[in-house]
Amino acid sequence: MTGSARRVLVVEDDASISRLLQIELEHRGMEVHLVRDGLDTLPALERVRPDVVILDILLPGMDGERILLRMRQAGWTTPVVMLTARDAVSDKIRNLGAGADDCLTKPFNIEELVARIGAVLRRVEPAERIRVGGLEIDCASRLVRRGGVDIELTTREYDLLLLLARHANQVMPRATLLDRIWESPDIDPNVLDVYIGYLRRKIDRPGWSPLIRTTRGVGFSLRDR
Repeated sequence: MTGSARRVLVVEDDASISRLLQIELEHRGMEVHLVRDGLDTLPALERVRPDVVILDILLPGMDGERILLRMRQAGWTTPVVMLTARDAVSDKIRNLGAGADDCLTKPFNIEELVARIGAVLRRVEPAERIRVGGLEIDCASRLVRRGGVDIELTTREYDLLLLLARHANQVMPRATLLDRIWESPDIDPNVLDVYIGYLRRKIDRPGWSPLIRTTRGVGFSLRDR
């Protein structure tokens, strides 16, 4: 989920869990809002207008199951991923039947939670198609074309190009690109230059106007002007 920030409303009364979720999800480029009392959830929905809600079941004020019921009765179709300490299948079936989009049992793996957030968002959002100066990216099929020519990219090349395309005509700092694509403090910064070189050979072929630009000392951009 790189690119434009997804707004996530985390409804969780355990401060350590909510803080962990905030750190991890913000690191992945999401905009995170925290609520720790069930009674504050519906007002927060109006204020934040989140793309997805992470909703604990055991909450002070109003429990997660009642919040979910109130949301759906009020017409909120926002995807909801429920967090529960109960692992009974009957509990999960009940919550899914009440309108939850997914359920995850505590303790959970953060990578699995991120994957499930991505999955529920893909189910409710139309497939994204990005066009920049004759370059077209079909996010559903991960197909890249320019000038009627299909361009084969590795996973890392595609992720880097997609991030640049979602921020077209903006200079993306080197540190941001490294953090979003490689997510490792130990990565050699020169690897970014290597992959930009790979992309240029595939995207900016002879006879095509160059789209990938370098701003020395700052970073890179994908520009159609």
